Amino acid sequence: MPAPAVTARCYYIYAIELDPEVQGVTRFRNENPNLDPAKPCFYVGMTGKTPEERFQQHKAGVRSSWWARTFGVGLRQELTTLFGENGTFGTREEAEKGEVLLAATLRAFGCGVWQN
Repeated sequence: MPAPAVTARCYYIYAIELDPEVQGVTRFRNENPNLDPAKPCFYVGMTGKTPEERFQQHKAGVRSSWWARTFGVGLRQELTTLFGENGTFGTREEAEKGEVLLAATLRAFGCGVWQN
Protein backbone atom coordinates (compact mmCIF):
# COMPACT_ATOMS: atom_id res chain seq x y z
CA MET A 1 0.00 0.00 0.00
CA PRO A 2 1.52 3.39 -0.98
CA ALA A 3 2.15 5.98 1.71
CA PRO A 4 -0.40 8.79 1.86
CA ALA A 5 0.59 12.01 0.13
CA VAL A 6 2.11 14.59 2.42
CA THR A 7 0.41 17.92 2.16
CA ALA A 8 2.70 20.88 2.71
CA ARG A 9 1.54 23.12 5.51
CA CYS A 10 0.83 26.72 4.59
CA TYR A 11 0.87 29.74 6.85
CA TYR A 12 -1.01 32.93 6.10
CA ILE A 13 -0.88 36.52 7.15
CA TYR A 14 -4.17 38.34 7.30
CA ALA A 15 -5.57 41.80 7.89
CA ILE A 16 -8.91 42.46 9.55
CA GLU A 17 -10.30 45.95 9.14
CA LEU A 18 -11.39 47.42 12.45
CA ASP A 19 -14.35 49.67 13.13
CA PRO A 20 -13.15 53.31 13.33
CA GLU A 21 -14.46 53.38 16.92
CA VAL A 22 -11.24 51.55 17.88
CA GLN A 23 -9.52 54.95 17.62
CA GLY A 24 -11.37 55.93 20.80
CA VAL A 25 -9.50 53.31 22.85
CA THR A 26 -6.51 54.90 24.61
CA ARG A 27 -4.38 51.76 24.43
CA PHE A 28 -4.86 51.57 20.64
CA ARG A 29 -4.02 55.26 20.18
CA ASN A 30 -0.90 54.85 22.35
CA GLU A 31 0.24 51.93 20.17
CA ASN A 32 -0.26 54.06 17.05
CA PRO A 33 1.15 57.54 17.75
CA ASN A 34 1.30 58.45 14.03
CA LEU A 35 -2.29 57.37 13.33
CA ASP A 36 -4.08 59.44 10.72
CA PRO A 37 -7.72 59.46 11.89
CA ALA A 38 -8.88 59.54 8.25
CA LYS A 39 -7.14 56.20 7.49
CA PRO A 40 -8.51 52.74 8.29
CA CYS A 41 -7.36 50.63 11.22
CA PHE A 42 -6.41 46.94 11.16
CA TYR A 43 -5.70 43.88 13.23
CA VAL A 44 -2.82 41.97 11.60
CA GLY A 45 -2.19 38.30 12.35
CA MET A 46 -0.61 35.06 11.19
CA THR A 47 -2.26 31.64 11.08
CA GLY A 48 -1.97 28.06 9.90
CA LYS A 49 -5.69 28.15 9.02
CA THR A 50 -7.16 30.00 6.07
CA PRO A 51 -7.68 33.69 6.80
CA GLU A 52 -11.44 33.19 6.45
CA GLU A 53 -11.43 30.40 9.07
CA ARG A 54 -9.30 32.49 11.41
CA PHE A 55 -11.57 35.53 11.05
CA GLN A 56 -14.59 33.38 11.95
CA GLN A 57 -12.72 32.08 15.00
CA HIS A 58 -11.99 35.63 16.14
CA LYS A 59 -15.64 36.64 15.76
CA ALA A 60 -16.82 33.47 17.58
CA GLY A 61 -14.43 34.06 20.48
CA VAL A 62 -12.28 30.99 19.75
CA ARG A 63 -8.63 31.81 20.58
CA SER A 64 -9.53 35.32 19.57
CA SER A 65 -8.06 38.74 19.98
CA TRP A 66 -10.28 41.18 21.83
CA TRP A 67 -9.50 43.76 19.13
CA ALA A 68 -10.58 41.51 16.25
CA ARG A 69 -13.62 40.14 18.11
CA THR A 70 -14.87 43.53 19.31
CA PHE A 71 -13.98 45.81 16.41
CA GLY A 72 -13.41 43.47 13.42
CA VAL A 73 -15.65 44.28 10.47
CA GLY A 74 -14.12 42.13 7.74
CA LEU A 75 -11.05 40.65 6.10
CA ARG A 76 -8.91 42.80 3.82
CA GLN A 77 -6.79 40.10 2.19
CA GLU A 78 -5.96 42.29 -0.81
CA LEU A 79 -3.50 44.06 1.53
CA THR A 80 -1.42 40.89 1.88
CA THR A 81 -0.73 40.34 -1.83
CA LEU A 82 2.61 42.16 -1.64
CA PHE A 83 3.79 39.82 1.09
CA GLY A 84 4.57 36.20 0.33
CA GLU A 85 2.49 34.69 -2.44
CA ASN A 86 -0.88 36.30 -1.77
CA GLY A 87 -0.09 36.31 1.92
CA THR A 88 0.87 32.61 1.91
CA PHE A 89 4.15 31.32 3.32
CA GLY A 90 5.82 27.93 3.51
CA THR A 91 7.08 28.27 7.09
CA ARG A 92 5.87 29.80 10.31
CA GLU A 93 9.04 31.89 10.56
CA GLU A 94 8.49 33.40 7.10
CA ALA A 95 4.87 34.18 7.96
CA GLU A 96 5.88 35.83 11.24
CA LYS A 97 8.28 38.08 9.32
CA GLY A 98 5.55 38.86 6.78
CA GLU A 99 3.15 39.77 9.58
CA VAL A 100 5.65 42.24 11.07
CA LEU A 101 6.34 43.73 7.63
CA LEU A 102 2.64 44.13 6.81
CA ALA A 103 1.97 45.86 10.15
CA ALA A 104 4.95 48.20 9.70
CA THR A 105 3.89 49.04 6.13
CA LEU A 106 0.33 49.88 7.16
CA ARG A 107 1.60 52.05 10.02
CA ALA A 108 3.96 53.84 7.61
CA PHE A 109 0.88 54.86 5.61
CA GLY A 110 -0.76 56.30 8.74
CA CYS A 111 -3.09 53.37 9.43
CA GLY A 112 -3.69 52.21 12.98
CA VAL A 113 -2.58 48.61 13.56
CA TRP A 114 -2.87 46.10 16.36
CA GLN A 115 -0.56 43.14 15.98
CA ASN A 116 -0.06 40.32 18.48
